[in-house]
Amino acid sequence: MLDVRLLGTPLIYSNGELYTVNRRATRVLFFYLAAHEHPIGREKLSDMLWGENVESNKQSARLRVALSQLKSALPDDLDIVQTYHDTVGLNPDLVRVDLREFNAVTKKTRQYAALWQNGQTFPSKLYQDMVNAARLWEGGNFID
Repeated sequence: MLDVRLLGTPLIYSNGELYTVNRRATRVLFFYLAAHEHPIGREKLSDMLWGENVESNKQSARLRVALSQLKSALPDDLDIVQTYHDTVGLNPDLVRVDLREFNAVTKKTRQYAALWQNGQTFPSKLYQDMVNAARLWEGGNFID
């Protein structure tokens, strides 16, 4: 399983050890995919990486190469990158992403916002989830 940290400096850990992806474009593609819970369309990925001014067939070829490089840069024993007909994503069973966990807690917290505004307290489990989500931050001070 890979542990991806996007809150702060983007990092990848494999079995607790820092894992390095050498090519910058490959890292960008991986972190972009990790930031999204659902698969992303190939056309959208191509536009994001190379702009809309590049011919469609050249974008497709470049994306195929980038995906191949990404797959070869990741641990061999894991099938992390999942490609479908026109979408690409990361296997959620094999990749833990701090940003996704943070977003899930934030979403849950919003559901209880009315309680808080009415002077009631958050459920203790949700409060603990919020504290744990804030601890996911790996950069400088989370709050100045």
